[in-house]
Amino acid sequence: MAEVAGVDVELYVRSLLGGFFRGDTVRHIVQSAREVFFSASDRLFREGDAPQFIYFVVDGEVLLQKDDAEPWSFGQGDVVGVLDADAGDAHRRTAIARTDVHALALRVRDWHDAQEDDLEVVRLRLVGNARSLLDRGLSLPPSFGFEQEVSLGAPPSLVSQMSLADELNAFERLLSLRLAPAFHLAGTQSLLELAREAREVRLAPGEVLFAEGDEARSFFVNVTGAASLERQGMEMTAQFGPTALVGGYMGIGQVTYPATARADTELVAMSIEVAHLFEVMEDHYDLVRAMMAFMALERIRVQDAAPPVAERPRRRSMAAVAIAPDWQKHLPR
Repeated sequence: MAEVAGVDVELYVRSLLGGFFRGDTVRHIVQSAREVFFSASDRLFREGDAPQFIYFVVDGEVLLQKDDAEPWSFGQGDVVGVLDADAGDAHRRTAIARTDVHALALRVRDWHDAQEDDLEVVRLRLVGNARSLLDRGLSLPPSFGFEQEVSLGAPPSLVSQMSLADELNAFERLLSLRLAPAFHLAGTQSLLELAREAREVRLAPGEVLFAEGDEARSFFVNVTGAASLERQGMEMTAQFGPTALVGGYMGIGQVTYPATARADTELVAMSIEVAHLFEVMEDHYDLVRAMMAFMALERIRVQDAAPPVAERPRRRSMAAVAIAPDWQKHLPR
């Protein structure tokens, strides 16, 4: 890539990533990416396929489509396919170029390598995603993007076998984290380190787990029972049962808790400090993958309720940037 073009592309990619990545990491992403062009109606990827690339949209519009669902629209400055890459699962929608599209394609493995080499960006992305999810969720009363309700029946069989009448032992703490969907991709060692520092919380019906406006230092894994959210001046119907994070991402990215969590039944939960979560992430990238997947699935749920719409134009176009010819390569579709 020509030097001037490389600098311009680097600045552009940095703007797409919200300034999260350090210069050397952005350069690594730019060097690993390839410029691609799609004609209107071309398919970038298909629902059900394993994610291979994420696409930084330089120009044009891409639709993510799914049967019986409203399409998601992405345009200049958006990153397409990143949620499925973070979730570590098959594509949930098919991506179609609505117009001619100019993009930068980055292999998923290079995307993960860039984050593993720059864990500060992981912290920034998690915090940024949590705040963004809250902002979007506030436009979706009364569920606020969460599941509207959960079953109050018997907890998962493994949970029901715990000696919940007494303080949780080391194995039960580990098992509680292992059962939580938020930690599905995490390894045993990272969960052991989280469980070691977790604080057990037991509440009677009506008692408060965390209060709106309190300093948000921890998040909470529900072991058994149910809790719901309250927010001043708003009706909320979100409820959280066994194995869920109470309040989902709340407490991970906010300075103060944006709502109050109150026990609906007798509740046993584990409180984990966010600072400790990031400490464990430094040594265990599997925990990074787990939390990124959790955040991606949360965003997918919210975007199903409030589909994104491309805004044009939002960022400086690179259409006129001169890029070295040997960098202009189409990837096989």
